[in-house]
Amino acid sequence: MKKIFSIILIFVIIFLHITVYAEYKLRYEELPQTESILAPDIEMNEKNWIFSVIKEEEPFRRIIQVRDNKYIISINRYNAQSQPLPVKIGLNHESSADCIWTGEYYYLRGTYLDGYWPDANQYALPLTLYDENGNKIKTYELNKRANKNGFGQHVIKIGYLNGIYYALLRAEGQDREEKVIKSIDFENWEITNEEVPQIVGNIMMKENDISARGYDFIGINYEETKKYTLFYTLGDWIVDKDEEGDFYISNDNIYFVKLNSPKELKQSDEQIDYVVNCVYEYNDNIIIDLFKKTYDNGAPAQTTSIIRLTVQKDEIYDRLDEMKNSPYVVLNNKILGFDVPPIIEDGSTLVPMRFLFEQMGADVEWDGKTKTATATLGDKEITFSIDNVNARINNKPAKMDVPARLVNGKTMVPLRFLSENMGYDVDWDADSRTAIVR
Repeated sequence: MKKIFSIILIFVIIFLHITVYAEYKLRYEELPQTESILAPDIEMNEKNWIFSVIKEEEPFRRIIQVRDNKYIISINRYNAQSQPLPVKIGLNHESSADCIWTGEYYYLRGTYLDGYWPDANQYALPLTLYDENGNKIKTYELNKRANKNGFGQHVIKIGYLNGIYYALLRAEGQDREEKVIKSIDFENWEITNEEVPQIVGNIMMKENDISARGYDFIGINYEETKKYTLFYTLGDWIVDKDEEGDFYISNDNIYFVKLNSPKELKQSDEQIDYVVNCVYEYNDNIIIDLFKKTYDNGAPAQTTSIIRLTVQKDEIYDRLDEMKNSPYVVLNNKILGFDVPPIIEDGSTLVPMRFLFEQMGADVEWDGKTKTATATLGDKEITFSIDNVNARINNKPAKMDVPARLVNGKTMVPLRFLSENMGYDVDWDADSRTAIVR
């Protein structure tokens, strides 16, 4: 009996100390190009002027629900490369990609011409400001026939930051290159080299920086060297895609839940491209609908089918909820975007070892047999082992508050102990749940 209890105890200890998160793989299905999205169009019973304005301006809209919140989506009827992101409705003072609350006004762009361009000078849609009651305050005409100073190009993205309105104008032909314009009064606009701030939920992104948890814009240093591109949104979550075709869902564009794409999507073929139709929730699944577009000897791309990718939603939502409490770590004035988010154990922050030490400039040696790491920085050398609070600093014994752990194949180490013994100071900002290493 004692032997059985000992075996059970060993398994419990292993389970507690070696954490493995499930990998999520998208299921693949190829459907006729006429296939519609599965999510039903939800009826809007309550009056909402934002929805009325958007629906009047862009009739190809419908309402879907994600985790009990309602969003307006646009049907990609032209299979366009650019697709309007969902707009959250139901509450005042919500901000989304195409409807931004500035603190005083709602800033809206027209999306009707996304993917369609009959005549830029004639059909460029205006930018508009509304007050919180739906009264139109100001309009800026881009159509040159309505405004001789208009830029004559369709706006595909808007942003607002620190009293400045931004708009990204789509490239059209040789004489109309993509450009960003900005204005402080909504009347006089000028071209700028700045990028448009992108709003998703409570997150704002600009260039390679992000504003989250009360931070002004701060850069992110990712452990993975992949390039993450904003693909779409799902509710208030960010949906990114990397150059290998895998998808990622994130609360903050810092820590991600990875969705592994099927091999069919990763097969290299210059004659095939995949364009977003919609990302949505349906029954127990998250669904990514793509247009499969084929190219033939320079002819215009033809949509040949719909690719439907599905994955069960509950585990992913639970993991995203966990990540909301994951601490940030700031080093060299950048947030470290770890592959495996930091965890808290008995009041200590544990972070992935190798990426932290690499950013400090330390050398790391790992002994897989003994599960022992040795980190060296200048005249400092620290040796420690998995699940052991005993360490050695310059070959002298030392004790950590909590031991290193294995999480998803990553060695997680106590941040304060190792940083301070490497010559750094560590401050904790409780409001933003951030460890600042100086």
